[in-house]
Amino acid sequence: MKARFELKWAGDGKGGLRAKARLVLQGFSDPDLLNGELDTSSPTLGRPSRQVMLSLMSLSAWTATVADVTTAFLQGDPQQRELWAKLPKDACDALNMPHGSLMRLVKPLYGQPDAPRAWYMVAKRRLEHIGYQVHPLDGCLFRLYSQQGQLISLVGIHVDDLLIAGDESSAEFLKARQELREQFSFKHWTPYEDGKPLEFCGCVLDQQDGAWILHQAPYIKKIHPLTVPPQRSEESSLRGLLGGLQWPSTQTCPHLSASISLLCGETSKATIGTLRQANKTLKFAKENIDVSLKFPKLCKPEDAVMVAICLMQHGGFVKIFKGKGGT
Repeated sequence: MKARFELKWAGDGKGGLRAKARLVLQGFSDPDLLNGELDTSSPTLGRPSRQVMLSLMSLSAWTATVADVTTAFLQGDPQQRELWAKLPKDACDALNMPHGSLMRLVKPLYGQPDAPRAWYMVAKRRLEHIGYQVHPLDGCLFRLYSQQGQLISLVGIHVDDLLIAGDESSAEFLKARQELREQFSFKHWTPYEDGKPLEFCGCVLDQQDGAWILHQAPYIKKIHPLTVPPQRSEESSLRGLLGGLQWPSTQTCPHLSASISLLCGETSKATIGTLRQANKTLKFAKENIDVSLKFPKLCKPEDAVMVAICLMQHGGFVKIFKGKGGT
């Protein structure tokens, strides 16, 4: 399979930028993938799981840490298949090798279709070795219980990003957290400190009076209103803006969901009026940029319940679920 370099500017962890080059495999040409013989399924942390985590973090007064695993795919197990990559010319020049040289893949590489799954299986195995248990409803939510059966920590995984929450007063959690740092090689390990919000998968995590706050204000500020150059169609311009707004509408800004949904239904027949309405929606988002999701401490963890509401054409029903410690 062919490979290429992906070049970009990345944060250096100190507020600056650094040049970054990553060798990426053109995995779409993987013969096992083309033959339908490759398992590429790999879960990521679900949105409901993240919200439950934040609720329990507030109810239990837990601390939080966001960590980023460095070169996560290379921390996976050795390849079980024999795969070769054709190096790009600039890689051959850097290694002083003839153009067209081949490289055997010892570990999974970015772009390889089954690399995310290989990484997930390694991460799951290492977390379970520490003592965490995978949640039956979400393969990327892991729970840690004390010897007395009390929930003392949760870890959410979204590819190579980890959200780690737990009870600082528990020696068992502190031990597990230290083991976690030893199990993986982390590029960033950032505990929450007052006045220094965390960033997890593009969302900002902060605290206010003991409640966890989730928002995407920095991202929304970067979205620009529509202008339609002569060479671009109205539809492509509209899709670009709506694509930028869809993400916060599903993650942290439910007050945008209705407007974005209606506008998405008009993209195939977009007019200048549709574009103006999209700009008004963006303006509304920026004017309400201080609106966030808040997870307050409403009760004791053991008194927490889960409420599900189902709306049907001729009525609905409410069902309340309660589990141990609200989990």
